[in-house]
Amino acid sequence: MKSIPGPRGLDAAKDFLDTWYSVPSAGYADYVGWERGQQPQTYCGSAITVDINSDKIWISLMRLGALTGCHQMNDRSFSWKGCQFPLCARCTGLLLGQLAGFLLFVFFIKFNIIFLLCLAVVSVIPLGIDGIGQLKKLWLSTNARRLCTGILCGYFVTVFNMNLIIAAVKMIKTKLAGA
Repeated sequence: MKSIPGPRGLDAAKDFLDTWYSVPSAGYADYVGWERGQQPQTYCGSAITVDINSDKIWISLMRLGALTGCHQMNDRSFSWKGCQFPLCARCTGLLLGQLAGFLLFVFFIKFNIIFLLCLAVVSVIPLGIDGIGQLKKLWLSTNARRLCTGILCGYFVTVFNMNLIIAAVKMIKTKLAGA
């Protein structure tokens, strides 16, 4: 079995996940139990799994997703071919937004950093309102809404961060050139 990078590798990941998921749910805790010989409540694929290697890959991806801090709740996650995504819909959106922001930030280089900060803050507001409203049980959010707010937030926060890094590098270059 492949180990997860960290101070103690796979053991550290299992310790972290065992404490993070103290109550069994349709999340990673079931798969830890499955590895230890217990019957899982749910797992990737059908009731009879033929391809053990794909299950091992999926379990590794679920482990990796849990290390990001994602709750991985089954009802708030997308699934494909019977396998739950390793990240919930909101975290999937954040990741997609961050990737898009990293790849497309060049379109926002000529904007003022304060304007980009405002865009980043404004993009966090819908994500925060949706998350807090759901937490306080004011409404039940949908996976599509979670995905959209995550993409919006991930994109503009990443664009701001990338431009902030570029501005800092330029400032350091001018300071070093003038010294």
